[in-house]
Amino acid sequence: MNICYIISSLRPCGPVNQLYYILAGLDRTDFKPYIVTLSGEKSGTEIDKFRPLVREICNYRFPGSGLLSFGKRVRSFMFEKGISLVHSQGIRPDTVSAIFSGVPGIFTLRNYPYEDYILKYGYTKGLPAAAWHMGLLKKQKRVVAVSRGVARLVAQHGLQAEVITNGVDTEKYRPSVDGEKEDLRRSFGLPLGKKVFICAGAMIKRKRPGDVVEGFIRSGVSENAVLVMAGDGPLLENLKSRYGGRKNVIFAGEFREMDLLLRAADYFVSASVSEGLPNAVLEAMACGLPVFVSDIEQHREITGTGAGFGKLFPVEDVKALSAALDIYNKDEYDKKRELCRRTITEKFSAERMSQEYTKLYKRTVE
Repeated sequence: MNICYIISSLRPCGPVNQLYYILAGLDRTDFKPYIVTLSGEKSGTEIDKFRPLVREICNYRFPGSGLLSFGKRVRSFMFEKGISLVHSQGIRPDTVSAIFSGVPGIFTLRNYPYEDYILKYGYTKGLPAAAWHMGLLKKQKRVVAVSRGVARLVAQHGLQAEVITNGVDTEKYRPSVDGEKEDLRRSFGLPLGKKVFICAGAMIKRKRPGDVVEGFIRSGVSENAVLVMAGDGPLLENLKSRYGGRKNVIFAGEFREMDLLLRAADYFVSASVSEGLPNAVLEAMACGLPVFVSDIEQHREITGTGAGFGKLFPVEDVKALSAALDIYNKDEYDKKRELCRRTITEKFSAERMSQEYTKLYKRTVE
């Protein structure tokens, strides 16, 4: 089966990681994969990482010089390569697949549009974008949600989606072994005698990184701990101007070796108000980090009540976040660490996710 994956770009982010996991797990005796990107692959792209996994990567800027000529180029590509199935993710790729490809499609919904787009673009642009995307997907036969939470939310709008949860590479993201944590801390310039908390992800409103910093510095645990904020985004400079002078808060910026940074840490924190199924939380737990996460449905889908893994706290409640950090149970750290790791390997592995998509591909073209 010749299958084409359509994605906006191959710049590092959660959806790109998930695409990599899907491709890495494909049986090449059954599938011949291609990739089409819709934005220029500028500096920082991971295109070279993907080249060994596919037969070809093509870039068609959308909409480019015009929708008619763009549509012709895409349709010609599908015909010339003998594509029998398209797998897309995101509003632009889904639009291209549904309107221009002329090939049966699978559409992965990695967020709840009415939350994500409005938080990202505001009501004026976000609401019409969400309405367009949802309307488009309601006309498709194969829509996949990355969590039960996303599936439930879109079902309220009449969109029925099956669920294939995100996965994580459990070989790359693993707990530190004897002496490794100390060596990694030395290489990153992190203190050896203090607890290290980490918050990883885009510095955007939806993630509420300011709540994480404020909750940490208000907590008693911050007196003998450091918080590493790993990620880039529009809120980063403001956060650095407000908190950059504190010795116990480190702004690491965009960090490529996240698996190593997680292995150097002790705990993970997220105050996000909306997620699809958060890769950062999955990766942290795969590394054996107990988590302090906001009480949203997608976090509960991973951690349940949170009791065995760390702690849940109410959304947008800095005081509750601070209190959660102060009551972590040191005596049960090893138990929580083991439970986090086991949960990911048993329920959220990349291998399991790729296998589920493989079965879906075959059912779709039968």
